[in-house]
Amino acid sequence: LDCWVPPSHLRVGAEGSLHTLAVKKGALYARRWLPHPTGQYHALEGHDGAIDEVALSSSGRFLLARKDKELLIWDRRTLQQPRITTDAKVLIAISPDDRQLALAAPRGDLVLADLAALQGNHRRFSGPSPGPLQAIAFLDGDRLLSAYTQGTLRIRNLSSDTERTLRDPEVSRIQRMATTPGSPWVATEDPERSISLWDLRSGEVIHRLPTPPSRLRGLALSPAGHYLAGITHSNEI
Repeated sequence: LDCWVPPSHLRVGAEGSLHTLAVKKGALYARRWLPHPTGQYHALEGHDGAIDEVALSSSGRFLLARKDKELLIWDRRTLQQPRITTDAKVLIAISPDDRQLALAAPRGDLVLADLAALQGNHRRFSGPSPGPLQAIAFLDGDRLLSAYTQGTLRIRNLSSDTERTLRDPEVSRIQRMATTPGSPWVATEDPERSISLWDLRSGEVIHRLPTPPSRLRGLALSPAGHYLAGITHSNEI
């Protein structure tokens, strides 16, 4: 599609529906591909130039976009677009109940903010990191999953501030991660080796898939874990 840049966000629904979010000249565009392709059905303006990262809440109410150190938040219910500025280029995630916003710096420091009161007091977590942080995602309202470049997964319990670390000898690198709230499954990609499917209950890798010939740009897992989708730099899904 000539009017689209490669999608930067991919989502798979429970019944195999497939959606992408793409970024072009500071605007976000959404498109549904499966079960029936549709054209552009929403465009959100607000940023100037390129957008580095986007995050969509499970309910679809909040959409966040980061450009450098600035976050722009779209609230579908109130139509407000608050902006916040961070100390560093952060990874972003929204809790399943739409209440919490997680901001994680590459070195591992974590800040939790209340989406309803972004200017209020924030909870901060810090500690030794096993390496550069690659991705974060909420598993539920109280657990945050982090993936590190050198192949480690870490689950942080936010209420008790305790952590659980997962490793597999066959996973030496994590380029990207995919999971959905409430699911026991997590998919991680090592671009030089394979895609690994983890069972968070046992902490073990239960299946491995070969990486596609073209390098992946995005990876998504459906809520029940029945579908895994990837999108390449050449826009193949």
